Amino acid sequence: MVDCKQQKGGWECGYMVLQHMFDFVNLYQNQFPDEVSKIYLFINLLLNCLFFFKT
Repeated sequence: MVDCKQQKGGWECGYMVLQHMFDFVNLYQNQFPDEVSKIYLFINLLLNCLFFFKT
């Protein structure tokens, strides 16, 4: 099996996509213009909401 992040059930698909987007933006945020920082904040908000509704 490939050693990478994978969803374990059916509902995590959206969460996994957002998590990968968050990780990508977080890793390369210094290379993005200021406009992308708004996207970073939006993704962070979405991840927090998904985590809240998951519990």
